[in-house]
Formats: sequence, structure tokens, C-alpha cells
Amino acid sequence: MTRRSDSGFALVSALWFLALLGLVAVIIESWISAALDRAAALQQRVAAGAASIGATDRTIFLLANGEASPRGVELVTAATTRPANPQAAAPNLPRNTPALALDGRPYSFGGVTLRLQDEGGLYDLSRFSRDSMRALLRGYGVSIAAADRMSAALAVYARKPADLTARASADAAYARAGLPAPRYARLVAPWELYRVLGWSQADALWRAPSSLADRVTTGPTGGLNINTTSAEVFAALAGLDEQEAERVVASRSRAPMTDLRDLPADIAHGEEQHLQTLPSGTVRLTLTVAGEPLARIVSIRLTPGGTAPYRIDFAVDLPRPAPGASTEPILPLPDLPNAPAEAK
Repeated sequence: MTRRSDSGFALVSALWFLALLGLVAVIIESWISAALDRAAALQQRVAAGAASIGATDRTIFLLANGEASPRGVELVTAATTRPANPQAAAPNLPRNTPALALDGRPYSFGGVTLRLQDEGGLYDLSRFSRDSMRALLRGYGVSIAAADRMSAALAVYARKPADLTARASADAAYARAGLPAPRYARLVAPWELYRVLGWSQADALWRAPSSLADRVTTGPTGGLNINTTSAEVFAALAGLDEQEAERVVASRSRAPMTDLRDLPADIAHGEEQHLQTLPSGTVRLTLTVAGEPLARIVSIRLTPGGTAPYRIDFAVDLPRPAPGASTEPILPLPDLPNAPAEAK
């Protein structure tokens, strides 16, 4: 009787041990599977990051070595004759000279979708006025009174206070609102507006696909490029209704504007606008990679007269718009163009 009990106990113990081994194997397998998934995801992110870096470097090379024109950046070679009047439509360049557009249209390079926006076509926050800010914010449903309060708050945030009392009062107002104290300097990036008193409450400003951050620049840009601006920004700065602004923007799709006299006569040429047909020296580059949840946004400022040919004003990674929130480009996209000497 004892032998039977011992053998039965041994059999049960063996079965339990085998079951435990099976459970351990399942757990280890799940660990290995999860580790492999994480490694694959990490490898994909590393590849996406490398592709973005390559696309950024390539874009900077083209910008630094190109020639500004109403079309954007003419990709010329050293032997190409430069136009005598750069404000003209580059008449001395060969007709088939490739150009890099700076109006936000998409390009493809090494699996990366990139868009270039001349910041001269954006609303310059470093020289805003109450009237143009009213017009710009009206498109987001912001009332005139609220726009005036927001403009006043931005002026306080971005400018050095007149005295210590004014600074203490502003610091106290920000502390009551639970916000960091103002920096009293020009904004570093458009999203810093979210830290200005009253701006974060206007939710419509930050919704994709027409976020205010995509329409403004921290500047300075030197003027508004009518060949790269949006109808909304053009209407706000030039004193037009949006329909007239849309007609002007649509007309440049056929050919870039080379002469300000081609604009409607009723456009206000005030000090704030400084309308021009050439791009500024600052370009905002937006890069996205299929499958990656973040988009990289880089502000590239060309500095040919400095110690380096360019500098990066800011580089941020932000969530891409949710599916359906924005219109994806139609594939296949045009490739990022090359300079003539590089074309195969």
C-alpha cells in the first residue's frame, strides 16, 4: 500500500513539475517575443531617425548652395550665371533649372516625406500689430476683445518691462494662472505661445490641420513673401478679405509673382507688411516617416555672412495629426530635386 502511494505521489509530482516547466517556457517565450518586438520597433525608429537626418542634411545642402528666386530656391551650379536682378524671375538661368519650392508642397527623399515652408510667408510674431492679430485670430473664432487681450499679453511676455513694478505685476499674474513667468524676450518657437497668458484657453488655435503654430514664425523675417504665404496670413497682413487673398494665392500657382505691381491696387502697403517676392533666409522643414507617430520640425536659418552657413533656430518632435485630421499627400510624391551637376 505504501509503495502504491509513493509511486502515485511521484507521478503527480512529475506532472506538476512538467506543468510548471511548461508555464515557465510560456513566460520565457512571451518575454523573448516582447523583447524581439521592442528590438524591431527600436530598429525601425533608429532607421527612421537616420532617414530624417539624411533628409535634413540634404535639404540644408540644397538651401545653402542654391539661389533665391520667386520660385523658391534655384538649384544652380557654380558655373551658372546668376541673375543681375534677383528680384526678377531669374532670367539668366537655364529654363530647365530645377528649383526647390518653399510653399509647403511635399517632396520625397529616402522614404521621408518632407515639406519646406519659407518663414517669410508666415505671420511674424516679432512685429505683430493689434489689427493684424485681430484679423488672424478671427479665423479661429476668437472675438475682437479676446484677441486684444491676447495681443496685450503677448506684448508683455515678449518685451522687457518698463520697470520692476510692471515685471512684478506680470510675474504675479502668471503665478496665479499656474504658468511659468514670462521670459521677456522674443519667442523661441511658435508653440511658446501656449505659455502666454490666455493663449492656451483658445483651443481652436492648436487643432490640426490648421494650427496657428503652422501659420506664424518667431521671426525676424524681413517681410512677407507673397509667393509662399497662405491666404489667411496674407488677408490679415495686407488688409484683404479672404476671398481676394485666395484669388491672389491661386494666381501664383500658375506662375510665381515677380513684381509687386501685379497685386491688386487696394492692397495696403503699410510698414508692417514689407511685401516681397523672394523667400527669407529661414525655412521651416517638416519631416514625416511612414509608421512613425512623431513629425520632426526644424527651423533652418541661413547665415552666409556669419561664421557658419546656417544655424538651427529650433528642432522639435510633435505628434502627427490623427488619421482624418489632415489630408495626406497623393502618392507618388515628387522626389527632392538635385542640382544640375548632380542629376544622373
